[in-house]
Amino acid sequence: MNNNAFVGEVSRRLGYEEKDAERILASLFEIITEELQEGNIVELGNLGDFRVEKQMEKIVSDASTGRRFLVPPELQVIFEPGSAWKEETGRIQSDE
Repeated sequence: MNNNAFVGEVSRRLGYEEKDAERILASLFEIITEELQEGNIVELGNLGDFRVEKQMEKIVSDASTGRRFLVPPELQVIFEPGSAWKEETGRIQSDE
């Protein structure tokens, strides 16, 4: 599902105009981004939690040249599914 389809579905389900649903979702994403940038965990009900983890620097090799180089540490967003999401996806997989 792309962004336009997501906005359309939220609009349809909540009975809002698409422009209003788009503003709501933009605000939601902005808040989540700000919280993650501050190092906070974002808990979204039964869906799950988002958090930022720092990945350590590492040494990698270029397979074609054999040259080794250092990859600097980076921040990565981690999603941990909530119990309701796990139960729903488990039920879908077991029904197939």
